[in-house]
Amino acid sequence: MAREAVTEFIVLPPADADDDHGRIKAHLGEAFPGYKFTTVSGMRLAGDEFQVIPIMGTVGGGEVADEVGGMCEEPERWLLDDIVQVCRRFDVTTAKRRAS
Repeated sequence: MAREAVTEFIVLPPADADDDHGRIKAHLGEAFPGYKFTTVSGMRLAGDEFQVIPIMGTVGGGEVADEVGGMCEEPERWLLDDIVQVCRRFDVTTAKRRAS
């Protein structure tokens, strides 16, 4: 049985980003139709870059109490890199938007 492809991602914006998550998600949705993005601020794994975390599966949540969640196929590295590149092109700081 083939595993499903990852279609959901968590995006961690840089520390200096606005909390305008709706605009970031809309920007990503236009560039990557068919994918779902959730943005989270205030959480950094490393550095001051956008970080993209694929949602690889689910844990339980089915109708049967003992049901185990499924794992998705790991996304290709190029897809994660493309998402980060689109994020970088998005102007995330209030100061940058005011200056333009």
